[in-house]
Amino acid sequence: MKHSSLSPLQKQVLKLIQQHKSLRPRDLEAMNIPGEYLWQLAQSGHIKRLERGLYVPVEWQENEHISLIQACQQVPHGVICLLSALVFHQLTLENPFEVWMAVPPKSYRPRPESIAVRYFQMSEPTFSRGIVTTYEQGLPLRVYNIPKTIADCFRFRNKIGIEVAVMALKEALTHHRCSQQAIWEYALINRVPHVIYPYLVGLQL
Repeated sequence: MKHSSLSPLQKQVLKLIQQHKSLRPRDLEAMNIPGEYLWQLAQSGHIKRLERGLYVPVEWQENEHISLIQACQQVPHGVICLLSALVFHQLTLENPFEVWMAVPPKSYRPRPESIAVRYFQMSEPTFSRGIVTTYEQGLPLRVYNIPKTIADCFRFRNKIGIEVAVMALKEALTHHRCSQQAIWEYALINRVPHVIYPYLVGLQL
């Protein structure tokens, strides 16, 4: 099907998805446009179905962060954290099959169709500090920065393993990915200064 053969509404939807980089049926329905137009355009090859209820432009290419991007699309109030954040920052050789994501207390925790998400509850001020938003082909990817991620790993050391936390700390400091001061500031926010202090002292670089 060529663009010239599309209906006016289909062309409008095609323009919208180019502008917004992703659309869900409910996004269209909020504009009084039937959500089924997304399915029709995907069937005709004009757009891509990234997963159930989530569509992107046809030129969108999958990459190494595809699962993280999908998680951020499906859980817009969540932030990539802990082991998944370490993978994103290239501070670990671990490769979790789940996407590790922080969410506020009592927030909705959806179960996406094509990816597994492991949720971690974080209260304020821990949850909202250190969030960095990057964009992959126009789609937002929310992840904690390196010093916040390291402090989180020490806070959740019983979940992630103290060895993984210490290795991430060593890698970050050895390769000057962040400063000891930044890690210490987030350790105070996370209330784990007593836990991380011996390792910071032992890694004076």
